[in-house]
Amino acid sequence: MEGQVREVDGVLPSVLAVRGKVPKAVVPYNNRTEGALVSGVEVYGVKSLREIVAFLSGEEELKPEKPLDISEILRGKAR
Repeated sequence: MEGQVREVDGVLPSVLAVRGKVPKAVVPYNNRTEGALVSGVEVYGVKSLREIVAFLSGEEELKPEKPLDISEILRGKAR
């Protein structure tokens, strides 16, 4: 697929770094759950550059990832 957004390391510290500075963060789709651990930032997971452009231009609506409770992860109920 052309323009695929791949999973990366460091999403959690990156989203933590922008908390309080920006209300939303776009992250690779496979990192969306990790990014959603940060409260105070709406995290949107995307699969392609086309999807990012459509979202930022208002052509496509994405739902933010639901914030997870760390206890869900520890119990093995994460998505």
